[in-house]
Amino acid sequence: MQSCLDSTYHLECQLVDKEFLDPITRVQIVQIIETLSLPLTMCGLLGCEVGQLGVDIIECLHWRVGALMYMYCHMVLTVEERKKEIDIEHFKEVSGASEQWTHWDQGLCP
Repeated sequence: MQSCLDSTYHLECQLVDKEFLDPITRVQIVQIIETLSLPLTMCGLLGCEVGQLGVDIIECLHWRVGALMYMYCHMVLTVEERKKEIDIEHFKEVSGASEQWTHWDQGLCP
């Protein structure tokens, strides 16, 4: 679990430092979300309750995805020069990946 959090945090920091301008930013965002989903996916595959991860872990994963999406959308949507870069299909893809979280953690976090 810790390596999952550490590796994605490192990648998130790199994306923020580069202001999400790296050509592979889109792929990296989806990869981060998928990596942060792994603990939840593993619970499903092993047949255990997601809640067994603990509320703190689930909340941490949830906040990390939310923070990443906020930073990315803020950077792309508030910087006037970047608005022309918006690719609606990419936003749908990223939103779809992050939307999984509404299903994963419904009712698990107080």
